[in-house]
Amino acid sequence: MSSTQRRLTEVLFCVLSLILLKTAAYGTSADGFDFPIGIPDHTGWIKSQKFNDYFEGKGYHLGEDWIKKYGSSYAQPVYAVADGVVIRAGQFGSCWKGVVMILHSAPPDSAFNLPLSDKTPYVTSFYAHLQNLTVGLDDNVTRGDKIGEIAPTTSCSTGPHLHFELRRDVYNNLGPIPLGNGYINRPVTADDSWVNPTNFITLNRHLITTDKYDDCSIPPETTTCCCFVQNHIHDLQTSFPIGSKLHITYRAGTPGGHCSQSLAYFYVSTDKVSWALLGTDVVPERSGQADTIHTKDFLTTVPFRYAKVYIPTCYNDWSSAEATFDNYQK
Repeated sequence: MSSTQRRLTEVLFCVLSLILLKTAAYGTSADGFDFPIGIPDHTGWIKSQKFNDYFEGKGYHLGEDWIKKYGSSYAQPVYAVADGVVIRAGQFGSCWKGVVMILHSAPPDSAFNLPLSDKTPYVTSFYAHLQNLTVGLDDNVTRGDKIGEIAPTTSCSTGPHLHFELRRDVYNNLGPIPLGNGYINRPVTADDSWVNPTNFITLNRHLITTDKYDDCSIPPETTTCCCFVQNHIHDLQTSFPIGSKLHITYRAGTPGGHCSQSLAYFYVSTDKVSWALLGTDVVPERSGQADTIHTKDFLTTVPFRYAKVYIPTCYNDWSSAEATFDNYQK
């Protein structure tokens, strides 16, 4: 091996080592994604410019611009969309002003969902046009943590707003992590780094982050299973075909507390890796009350063996749920 080849090998090894070290150090597994404003569901906010929209004189938009539906967006808080580690934070000129970039890693043995059934082990969220940053380089953040506020109108904008991007190939580039310029001279494709933020968040709202498996085996003479615990994977010990009727009963209580109206999300899987959203159920506002009973019926459109339930607000106040199955074939 020549000295040049040896040096190239050493450099490549160092680069790969840095990638692994950074992914491990920054790899606080993200258990799901919310929106960066009006958390968790961008309530009261609208997009003034969408992903991949064409803007005359600039090109195709690489992210989403968010503004308040009513009133000024100036000084409104901006939040981390998921658990992760800050890989860039600071002031970057009169156009971008404050910028924060956060690396999000998928749970072990898992990956984030992309459109067209693609996967990625990590993504980076990019927040620009900020002021009063509350995070710095290498800070660990949790979904919903405030990271800054929306700055006044910048030199390249027409009003205060959040420019938000999601990228999937930060470490494909050597040297400093690129800020970009918010636009590209052609439409964004699936081969590019940039991902449609709203689509990605919708596909990855709730992810499994626990290895706990509950024994939900169904006795031969019954169709009842009683252990749908919040965000745990449940092995139902039976494969259910498309067209199975699923009746779910779940309980909620908020003794001494208050929770606004929310949604319960029900997911099923055949392999504990790829999860299909079975459906949702509206959970009414509740305050300081004992457990309340809720039921929901589904006609499944995918086969499954594993199941989970997730309620994004006040989930620590929710007890277990139980599910009953009928009209299935073993």
